[in-house]
Amino acid sequence: MQQNILKESDVTSIYIIYEEHGIKKKYSVKLRFMDKKECYFSLMDRDDFQKPKRKTEAALYVYTTDGVYDTKTVILDCEMNINETFIQVSVPKEWRYTQLRNSTRKLAEMPINIKYNDGYEINATS
Repeated sequence: MQQNILKESDVTSIYIIYEEHGIKKKYSVKLRFMDKKECYFSLMDRDDFQKPKRKTEAALYVYTTDGVYDTKTVILDCEMNINETFIQVSVPKEWRYTQLRNSTRKLAEMPINIKYNDGYEINATS
């Protein structure tokens, strides 16, 4: 799971953090493409974005439903156009996991029965 954490469905948000001219920059990003050597993210917040230099060290923080994964990476390139900004980074080799809850969540199915006033009934699981 750690190698493919960016592709997992339980990812809720991803942030990239890097330092430019002594100032930390933090942006919300979305994974667009990933192969064995590089990842492409699209930038969600463009208001105060300044294009980082190539080979800038960065950190990725991936928030999931039961914890946070973080890693160090390198920004390889950045392409800006009118609609989107793409940030190309090297694929992380190792992730560090931080548990945010007292215990991990487990998938559990519960039967439910919904009855309408007209007598119609739905049986399902949640």
